[in-house]
Amino acid sequence: MTSTLTALCVLLGVGFFTLLERKVLSYIQYRKGPNKVGLQGVPQPLADAAKLFTKEYVKIFFSNKSFFAYSPMFAMVIMMTLWSLYNSLYGSNLKWGILFFLAISSLNVYATLISGWASNSKYALLGSVRAVAQTISYEISMAIIILCICTAVKTFSLAHISQGSVAILVMPMIFVFWFITCLAETNRAPFDLAEGESELVSGFNIEYGGALFAFLFIAEYGSILFMSFLTSVMFFAGMMSNVIPLLPLLATLLAAFSFLWVRGTYPRMRYDQLMSLTWKAFLPISLTALVVAYLV
Repeated sequence: MTSTLTALCVLLGVGFFTLLERKVLSYIQYRKGPNKVGLQGVPQPLADAAKLFTKEYVKIFFSNKSFFAYSPMFAMVIMMTLWSLYNSLYGSNLKWGILFFLAISSLNVYATLISGWASNSKYALLGSVRAVAQTISYEISMAIIILCICTAVKTFSLAHISQGSVAILVMPMIFVFWFITCLAETNRAPFDLAEGESELVSGFNIEYGGALFAFLFIAEYGSILFMSFLTSVMFFAGMMSNVIPLLPLLATLLAAFSFLWVRGTYPRMRYDQLMSLTWKAFLPISLTALVVAYLV
């Protein structure tokens, strides 16, 4: 029952997060955004969902049909599995929650690669290969940054990290690295090289439409919300959470809003700059921070 309720809340949150994104981007660009459907465009996500799930399914003749159909569902399953950690935080305490997150999140590259390969399109395959290379590269620095936090609080449990984490105070540089890594892991601007419209059309999802595209879309935005939630737990939840009970929620909303603000502010990076950033900057500095956290 709890898992079902969490899944429904995540799906509703994804829908209205897309509305927030369109509103934020529109005001950054001095326009109104969705404002025609219902009251000031509030029901717009429901209208978009109805359109996507009732759209005609177009079969790609040369695609590998079974992998083409199941890879978006696989991405959805991975995203919802990650959100099961929310139940472990406030319900049964999962002792190795951080390791569970690292294991499940690493599977997301398979959904991306299979989606591009099964489409049997050069554009989709090139976009998926670049996305997988980017994700694998940034996973390394992300894992090391997480280990820095776990070393500082001496636990792999999300519940215990949320009770004692003050990482934003003692490791502000690590927080900056973590946030940039989250942008790259979720393929968000300015690291959205997998979806560079000028050179790759729409990336690995170019051949998808209707419900299958909706599954990929929901998986992407659900992952953004989960990374915002994880940011709140690891860096903010232990600070004055007894004094301000809503602080973790506010921190999650602030982190999610930061994803949108960065997208509307910064231009897309070059691919060589993107890869150099993680291998030549984030990796050595995060390794040094891990050693320091262990010694201290």
